Amino acid sequence: MLFVMDLGTTVYDSVMAVVNYICFASLILCCLYIYLTATIGQIAKVYKQAAIVAFIWVCILIGVHSYMVTYLGIPLLVPPLGTPYFVDFMHVIQYIMTLAVILLFAFCAIVILLKQLSSEFGKHAFSGLIFLFFLIGLHIYIQAEFGVPLIFPPTMW
Repeated sequence: MLFVMDLGTTVYDSVMAVVNYICFASLILCCLYIYLTATIGQIAKVYKQAAIVAFIWVCILIGVHSYMVTYLGIPLLVPPLGTPYFVDFMHVIQYIMTLAVILLFAFCAIVILLKQLSSEFGKHAFSGLIFLFFLIGLHIYIQAEFGVPLIFPPTMW
């Protein structure tokens, strides 16, 4: 009987890890699309309407995740804690965050230099800096609460 329960737990953890990766990838892609639409695609109405749909999907994912964690104890956006999937998940998050910070820093530096040529780039520089500060704040919060560095973790090298 214990073997069957252990097998059930293993299968459940594996299935939930796949669901977590899919939901989190959906969340990341929607946030990326919203950010790109807000900074780059400010002219076409079609892009703005698609960004609203992506924003609604982000709200639904976070709402369902909050509900499931609160009432069922099942996290939707992160793999089950204490499993090897959680460690792999955190490595993926650390790579994404580090790459995002490097690219955003480079983007901000280039746009700030281009701002001298045209004031149109000022909006892009400001939104990039806001997002960069948001990522650094998220890094500081996660490291203070959980002790896991998201940007340039020692396990990355």
